[in-house]
Amino acid sequence: MLLQSHTQEIRLLPALPAAWQNGHVRGLRARGGLELDLEWREGQLQKSAIRALREGRYTVSYRGKSLELVFPESNWSIQLQQDTWNNEMTGGDDF
Repeated sequence: MLLQSHTQEIRLLPALPAAWQNGHVRGLRARGGLELDLEWREGQLQKSAIRALREGRYTVSYRGKSLELVFPESNWSIQLQQDTWNNEMTGGDDF
């Protein structure tokens, strides 16, 4: 599973198949009006682009770490790199 979405929470690569150690996907749709591009290498998320089709707040999670992303208007895009998830953070960090 590449993406899990419910309500305003999005989980990235929650159950990546072992056979898919490297890859990318473009245009995944998530609940709440989000579109995502993901790239992973050796089973680790390398980068992601998240576009909102409307303004709103969303929680994005990867491997037990969460960020709250704020999209101030429609068609807003946020890029997340691998080091975003490697830094120490607590739930509710805003970007």
